[in-house]
Amino acid sequence: MTYTIVQTKDTEHIAEKQWGQNPTQIMFTMFTSCIGVVVKTTAGNIWGLHLVMTNDQNDFMTPDDMRSVVAQIPGGEQAFIIGQIRMWQDNLPQTYKILEDKINTYSQRNFYNRNDGIYGGRIQNGNLLPRP
Repeated sequence: MTYTIVQTKDTEHIAEKQWGQNPTQIMFTMFTSCIGVVVKTTAGNIWGLHLVMTNDQNDFMTPDDMRSVVAQIPGGEQAFIIGQIRMWQDNLPQTYKILEDKINTYSQRNFYNRNDGIYGGRIQNGNLLPRP
């Protein structure tokens, strides 16, 4: 199985399986079953990744897929997950747990369970916050 993520330059519309980095803010495209990972990097930028439940073969994302994704998440002190967290916990509990364990390594972390919508993150006064 393969779960490929690619960089986008459009950090106001980070689509499924894309990541982007910006000095102050990022936004994802519409979430229906998706979650976003947002990190304030060691360099002080904001980094975002849009995750969808299926891998490149249209099968559910596996724990091995998530391990390969987690290895690409940058270091920092602040991070959060936003979006359909409960849906991932219900449908892909082992896979989601790998991501949750990674986010729990950051000294400041949050988990924002949200319904369908468009979300993102921003840095304000040095703090990582969700958008909107």
